[in-house]
Amino acid sequence: MDVNKTLAELKSGEPLIQDTKTESSDRIVKIDNKTCQLLKEWKNHIIQQKLSLGIRDKHFDNNVVFSNSVLYRDRQYLYKSYPNHVMEKVKRHFPDMKMIRVHDFRKTNASLLFESGASIKDVSQRLGHKSTKITTDIYIKVTQTKQDETAEKFSQYMAF
Repeated sequence: MDVNKTLAELKSGEPLIQDTKTESSDRIVKIDNKTCQLLKEWKNHIIQQKLSLGIRDKHFDNNVVFSNSVLYRDRQYLYKSYPNHVMEKVKRHFPDMKMIRVHDFRKTNASLLFESGASIKDVSQRLGHKSTKITTDIYIKVTQTKQDETAEKFSQYMAF
């Protein structure tokens, strides 16, 4: 997946596609085959919906995977707070659930990547950070599993 643009929102609510903030933000993020296949299937599903509604789009490749509506070409981008509104709806059904903000998913992903064995450099590159310092200071939360693993490694090293 090629990351080379970002979606901003004007005060009017109009979407604005612009270049990424920094040079290191432009990157290729590898995704596994299963995820790639699921995204292709979903995009295909949307194309089929459009066709069944009589919508013939000349530029199917330019359609976004997740959109506001299959009916309209303009205003197709989800508004930036959409994921937070979805989480608020979920919370209404599960009031004891801790509210998760969109940015928390990014932090969780970074921590889980690190816990799975990815190097800090790999995680930093995947997030589009110029420096690993940003990744370690802001994004990586050392999980209990990783703390236990570190304690066990030290114990083995010291031959306890």
